[in-house]
Amino acid sequence: MSEYLPDVIVEDILRRLPLRSIGKCMLVCKAWNIIIKSHTFTFSHLQHSLSNPSSPMVIMGTRSRSYKKQDEFSLCSSFSSFPRIENIKHSLPNPNYAASLLQSVGAINGVVCLYNLDLEYIYITDNIILWNPLIDRHLKLPTPLFTFKNLYKAGLGFGFDSKKNDFKLLRIVYPIPPTGWDDTPQKEKKGDEFFSWIPKVELYSLNEGAWRVIDDDDDDDSSSHGLLRRKISEKTPCFFNGNVHWIAYDKYGISDFILIFNMVEEKFNRMELPEEVKIFRSWESLDVSVIEDCLSLIEYIGGSDWAVQRCNIWMKRESWNKVYSVYLEDGIIKVLGLNRSSEVLVVTMQQRKSFHFVDLKKSMGVKDIRIKTSTHAWAYDYTESLLFLDKENN
Repeated sequence: MSEYLPDVIVEDILRRLPLRSIGKCMLVCKAWNIIIKSHTFTFSHLQHSLSNPSSPMVIMGTRSRSYKKQDEFSLCSSFSSFPRIENIKHSLPNPNYAASLLQSVGAINGVVCLYNLDLEYIYITDNIILWNPLIDRHLKLPTPLFTFKNLYKAGLGFGFDSKKNDFKLLRIVYPIPPTGWDDTPQKEKKGDEFFSWIPKVELYSLNEGAWRVIDDDDDDDSSSHGLLRRKISEKTPCFFNGNVHWIAYDKYGISDFILIFNMVEEKFNRMELPEEVKIFRSWESLDVSVIEDCLSLIEYIGGSDWAVQRCNIWMKRESWNKVYSVYLEDGIIKVLGLNRSSEVLVVTMQQRKSFHFVDLKKSMGVKDIRIKTSTHAWAYDYTESLLFLDKENN
């Protein structure tokens, strides 16, 4: 029948179908298979999905509690009633389940960025993967430019360049000097000792298929190197309005601003924290997220090293304002913001760690979605896409 219709009409019909129906259409004939696998169609399908959002979905990752200790992933939807959970079967490689787990640094336009977290020394390894979970296609990134035999601290930032339709990953690496960290000011250090304190910064572009160095020869306080004299929180950053955001902190562990990297201009900048928050507030008690389509700061109040009972949520519009306060008697381990609504996903201490949806606008709006989880759990809004359909798993 398609031979009687122009290709443009066929493409428009296919674009409007649900993702699983499109998968079946690939088997109808060779012509449709070629259309659906084309780079042009996958991006036009993504734009249609973004312009006509269906019921919101959230992708979640956690470590199973079985003796196998495997990474598990789920899609959650239908929040208005009891959430519908669908487990995701995958072919993702994890070289050592016992010693590491797959953590995520973000999900954008249907693509999830994963990395191996070493559980013995708690650091980000060089194993980084881009994954489309709905079609189970993944791309393992090449080895970064900066690798070290000794331990190092690293931070990642996953984002999207809307001008070039390009996924980008920023990697900030702090090599630990052989003598360990000390409090000597950077300007008093000389030679190799000085440079070991300056982080190495590199960026991977999917369009380019390679890493490249992000360099800045200037070393004043307003330059990239000046901003990066602060370390960044190894907690998950967030991507919002073209920028990746991290909590930055000084050598005493005190947070005083949010570090920003723009994925289009490839430049660093800073955003001040609320005055009430940055006074003697440790980086471990702060998270940055996106809630109700607004950059948000999550401030954990009191509690033990593992959980608190209350947290405040600040939102940045024209200025910072404390908008919500969440209290759970069972204990809050972490709050995961969901961009499209006033609901947040909370990892609690109930039943030895589990996921709960909490509606910030309802005092009793707590829903247990009955997924047992772990301290390293993560969750992001998710959009269906066909990206990576033309690629083979590597």
